[in-house]
Amino acid sequence: MGLFRPSFKVRDALIGTVLQGRYRVEERIGEGAMGIVYRAVQTPFERDAAIKVLAKKHSKNESIVRRFAAEALIISRLRHPNTLKPYDFGRTPDGRLYIVTEYLQGRTLAQVIEEEGALSPARALDYLGQVCDALTEAHARGIIHRDLKPANVFIERVGRKEVVKVLDFGVAKVVQAESEASGDGIADRTASGTVHGTPNYMSPEQAEGRTVDARSDLYSIGIMAYECITGRPPFTAGSPVAVLLKHVNDQPVPLRDALPGHEVHPDLEGLVLSLLEKDPGQRPSDADEVRRRIEALRRGPIASAGASMPVLSQVAGSLLPEFDAHGDTLHAGPKSKELLSQRQLGVWLRSWFRRSRAARWLLVIGLVEAAVAVALAAWAAGLFETPEFAGPPAASAGAGADGAAAKPPVDAGKKAKKRRSKAKLGKRK
Repeated sequence: MGLFRPSFKVRDALIGTVLQGRYRVEERIGEGAMGIVYRAVQTPFERDAAIKVLAKKHSKNESIVRRFAAEALIISRLRHPNTLKPYDFGRTPDGRLYIVTEYLQGRTLAQVIEEEGALSPARALDYLGQVCDALTEAHARGIIHRDLKPANVFIERVGRKEVVKVLDFGVAKVVQAESEASGDGIADRTASGTVHGTPNYMSPEQAEGRTVDARSDLYSIGIMAYECITGRPPFTAGSPVAVLLKHVNDQPVPLRDALPGHEVHPDLEGLVLSLLEKDPGQRPSDADEVRRRIEALRRGPIASAGASMPVLSQVAGSLLPEFDAHGDTLHAGPKSKELLSQRQLGVWLRSWFRRSRAARWLLVIGLVEAAVAVALAAWAAGLFETPEFAGPPAASAGAGADGAAAKPPVDAGKKAKKRRSKAKLGKRK
């Protein structure tokens, strides 16, 4: 939940409504599986907030209503800064449940991958390490997310740092013992054999409808890590069922084979493949262990690889936009005497062009303007003029071939007129 894309205008009875006397609904900004997301302003602080309202089509479905209420209770128990922060919970005037949370501005990890393609290992590990931090707290409280995927990982810039927020605990499972001990009544009621989640990111045990634990979320992190580094998930097929079967039966293509021509550090590949083990017992024990292995990679081989890459800000200085420094991106800085090769600058320009929709529109507008300018210049130079027919070429002002003065050209129209006049006179006679 949060700001996923530019807002769009939709006729909606909730817009303009003030909920609980302090949340003024301003606009509709998105829609999910269970509800609609709005941007609101919290008074008297005048602070933006996001409100997720249960969709009308689900308001009579007891199972979905229970899950929606459980999501509100689950996120209210989580305090980690990498988890979406809740503000409030209530019902609309027509009786639908809603959750009020912090308002996020940025992109989902799914949008980042779609717009930029494969990420550098350093950048991917930074994002996934923060996801592991959020999961460490959730798992310690008996909460299993069950729907981890790039669309539920939101990236927001705070100052010079990118902060990850884990979203959407709508299908989360709460371990029975933990829930009963807290007395909050949100124990998981999912029937045995029921499958919840997104096929591309499900663990084998989840795909088969078996009992899942925290290690199922670690498998989903492995899927996301693979997709971040290669630009695509390890298992795809023409139908959801076919994808689930691949999770259960197929082994992923090793990273070094999925990225021909690229060097992949063995420790990085080992971490990703250990997360993708079919047997939960062969995966890392918990999210904290994954986080420690990520940090070891970032301090060691991944850090060395990132440090060896050229820093584009050495040449561009303050003229370049400010991006996050994860090896393939940069921060603006003081100019340097060192110059980049054309190839290195081209790499950066292509990266900036992929990441920015505005850049693509500017290119289109620039090309159109250039074409118009060329056409106008050509017209002004007379290149597009078509010569008018001026009759037969005029005779030379000098003497003809026999030495006599050249006769002036005779108008063909006058000769025809004379012939017609003579013909008429002949008929009269």
